[in-house]
Amino acid sequence: TLPRVVGRLSASAGRKISTSRLRHQAGPSRQEGKAPSGTGDKELSPVSAARMVGRTLQALARQRSENLGAWRAHLERAAAVHDRADAEAASRVLNACAKAPAAANADVVARLYADRAMKVVGHSKSAQLAAMASSLVVLQLRDET
Repeated sequence: TLPRVVGRLSASAGRKISTSRLRHQAGPSRQEGKAPSGTGDKELSPVSAARMVGRTLQALARQRSENLGAWRAHLERAAAVHDRADAEAASRVLNACAKAPAAANADVVARLYADRAMKVVGHSKSAQLAAMASSLVVLQLRDET
């Protein structure tokens, strides 16, 4: 029965691939000049922008990227939206700063987000608190107030 199940799965996967290829080759089915759904000129909400920056920085950290240009660009964006970050974004950015290469100069952004973390600590989940605390220890940042 296992070969039969595997055969069915691979056959259905082949159909899905061929269907998506056909759709791609046929071209767009929308009217000319009309933007595809899900895109447009909508801007992200301030919290969504901060979360997106946190996710991209976390992806760089997960990949252990040494691309300093990418690190610096994302860190600059994170600094620009730090005042709108919620607990999730603050924990992600702090975690990424803890794993950033030394040459990326993430300590400035880490200090901004450490201050922000103090403001959103009441809205944090336990996993976010643990991630923030661990990141602050690795970064050796202390509350100096």
